[in-house]
Amino acid sequence: MATTEAELTATIAAKVAAKVPRARYAGIAQFVGDNAGAGPTGPAGPTGPTGATGATGPTGPTGATGSTGPTGPTGPAGPGFSDGDKGDIVVSSSATVLTIDTAVVTNAKLATVATSTIKGRSTAGTGAPEDLTASQVKTLLAISASDVSGLATVATSGSASDLGAGSLPAARMPALTGDVTTSAGAVSTTIAADAVTFAKMQNIATSTLLGRSTAGTGDPEALTASQAKTLLAIAVGDVSGAAASATTVTAGAGLTGGGDLSASRTLNVAANADGSIVVNADDIQVGVLATNAQHGNRAGGALHADVIAAGASGFMTGADKTKLDGIASGATVAPALSSSTPAAVGTATVGVGTTTARADHVHAHGDQLGGTLHAVVGASAGFMSAADKTKLDGIANGATVGASFQAALIATSLRL
Repeated sequence: MATTEAELTATIAAKVAAKVPRARYAGIAQFVGDNAGAGPTGPAGPTGPTGATGATGPTGPTGATGSTGPTGPTGPAGPGFSDGDKGDIVVSSSATVLTIDTAVVTNAKLATVATSTIKGRSTAGTGAPEDLTASQVKTLLAISASDVSGLATVATSGSASDLGAGSLPAARMPALTGDVTTSAGAVSTTIAADAVTFAKMQNIATSTLLGRSTAGTGDPEALTASQAKTLLAIAVGDVSGAAASATTVTAGAGLTGGGDLSASRTLNVAANADGSIVVNADDIQVGVLATNAQHGNRAGGALHADVIAAGASGFMTGADKTKLDGIASGATVAPALSSSTPAAVGTATVGVGTTTARADHVHAHGDQLGGTLHAVVGASAGFMSAADKTKLDGIANGATVGASFQAALIATSLRL
């Protein structure tokens, strides 16, 4: 190996320093240094001892990767399989053919798959199975309505009118308008403001009001008039024109009761002592003639006019009664035996009474003088008619029915 000039200089300097005094070394070193580049290089001296190892310098850059060396020789062959059944596989053809047994590759031995995937193949052409998504499987299967058993008509028509049972999902609900509204796709309904008219409210009984008397907040109730008045607590000041309780109702003539209006008051009609007016619980009864005092002189009939011949009907006088009692039943007035036609019997007229009732006659009797309110005597006893009075006056006292009368009656009848 060639020695550089610098190395040679360093070697000489080291040897000189080891054998020459320091003072002389300085001169020699100077001489060597001054003349180093002058003469030819001398022969290399022997290699000096190895100096101490210097500090490690910084790591240099990595060099380029070398080329791959040649392949080494093939090692000796290891022990091989013998032919036969080895569990899930069968070894044959001098251990050169391995065959997987039927039905031994379980799901656990398959390659793992992601969640919600199915083994299949959607790539065109024959090839290895692939992990398919649900969307890829549905596309591959091309499922139609006929492939799904039990589908309702609505499933294929898409019309809500074909929904024979069940409920539509909320998302299919349309928006409702009118008295009740909803948003599309929702089933929560809202009654529109002012939509509930009186006709749409539930029926209530006659003479009731809507309100609430039950304690606490709650539904409206049908209140009776009594409940409504209790709730309102109506005072005199709440009623326009109402009298205060200091106002007094005074019973007038013929009445009893009354008082101030702090409570309900009753006015009663006073009954007459003789009973001509009877006051009942719910009416006043007038004209109950229970005594002579109420009717007047009922026994004598002095309050009624006597019957007048050829006039108005009335009461029978005592004299007429005596006369009538003396006449035999069936007696008639004997007509004069003459050739002239008997006079026609006059027609009685009903008189009109003008005399007012007596002071002791305490009830309205109607026509006192004429007696038209009383039945005329017939088969039953009653008032005498004016015609009967005329007939009675034409009969002599003590007259009886006789043969002479009958003969004269026959003769008269023949002449007629």
